[in-house]
Amino acid sequence: MCENHKEIIEDFINNIENSIDTKATKLELNKYNKELNNIEKKIKRLIGLHLDGIIEKDAYEDEYIDLVKAKEDLVKSVNKLSISVEEEKVIKERLKIFRKFFDSNEPLTNFSKEVFESIVEKIILGGVDDNGNKDPHKLTFIFKTGLTPTISMKKKSKKTIISDIVDEGKDLCSQLAQSSC
Repeated sequence: MCENHKEIIEDFINNIENSIDTKATKLELNKYNKELNNIEKKIKRLIGLHLDGIIEKDAYEDEYIDLVKAKEDLVKSVNKLSISVEEEKVIKERLKIFRKFFDSNEPLTNFSKEVFESIVEKIILGGVDDNGNKDPHKLTFIFKTGLTPTISMKKKSKKTIISDIVDEGKDLCSQLAQSSC
């Protein structure tokens, strides 16, 4: 991939790793968990005060409703952050796989699902040409970096298709070299 552009790819991988800030997410998750524990303690204390007759029913119910609502909001936030932490772990794992293949410095002779999934977000089949006409032979690759190279596969010979793919690869490398990722 991108022959002779090892530094570009290395910078690209490092930028992605740096943008995934698992530590900050974990710190925020810990903060919300502490708040959740505090609210649960307040609810228990409130129930105890009510059972001991220290606080009246109306005041108890109002405070209890407020605490339960705050607890529900925190539980939602904790769940969202937990999902984020897991997603960040998956992305880091994909980057490790990608780096392993890249560092081996050997061209891939067979399709590698792991490498493909670590690079490509999705592929759009078909599209519209420059004249606004539908083009069912158009392939648009949406890379996780945001790059979107497009290949038109209109009735070409295999040699031309291979040549176009090589040219697109060179264009992609050129785009990577010019972008700051």
